[in-house]
Amino acid sequence: MARNPLWFDQSRVTVIIDGKPVIGLFSGDSVRITPNTEGSSMDVGLSGATTTFSNDQSGQLEIDLKGTSLSLEIFNRLWKAQTSGAARLFSGLIITAAIEPVQLEGMSIASIGSISTGGKQATARTLVFNVQKIKFQ
Repeated sequence: MARNPLWFDQSRVTVIIDGKPVIGLFSGDSVRITPNTEGSSMDVGLSGATTTFSNDQSGQLEIDLKGTSLSLEIFNRLWKAQTSGAARLFSGLIITAAIEPVQLEGMSIASIGSISTGGKQATARTLVFNVQKIKFQ
């Protein structure tokens, strides 16, 4: 079954990861949350339809940062610790324009991304985080 990502415009959200506000989000829909499973699914068989509910609250967070973002230094440090055996889970928070917080618990970095260039200047880097629990308030 298809997963439905949630897209957030960077100009309308505040992103806090590991207790620090993320600085230098790329313009546009640069914040995405994708649950690993749907909340429910339906199977149709000879006896009719059966609905199955999922209590899986895990997923991924993707953010696009400017190549000059000051937050890249923080994420590079977390990535180096993670790849050197000193890994730890951290948390995050997304506050929407409607003041609806989304809590992210048990985070780790899935991909530190690479710099995309639009010529000679570094323009954006996409970071992907695994999230054990996404809690919508």
